[in-house]
Amino acid sequence: MNGPLISTCIATQNNVAYLQRAIASVECFADEIIVVDGGSTDGTETLVRSNPKCLYLHRPFDGNFAAQKNFAFDHASVSYTH
Repeated sequence: MNGPLISTCIATQNNVAYLQRAIASVECFADEIIVVDGGSTDGTETLVRSNPKCLYLHRPFDGNFAAQKNFAFDHASVSYTH
């Protein structure tokens, strides 16, 4: 089988405590976890980069949550339609 089967995409900003729980809740079944950070100052990047299943992406949050999620989807290995 080629490539990951399940990509989990998470958009976040300054929610490291919740992010840690969110990652833990999906890492047992997700093949990759893509986290788009809107500009956190709370250790989000360190947490994400410490997990080998996670891909850390930075995209300044402009108030458009859908754009953050679509940015994550664009970096997922699994094909999707939006």
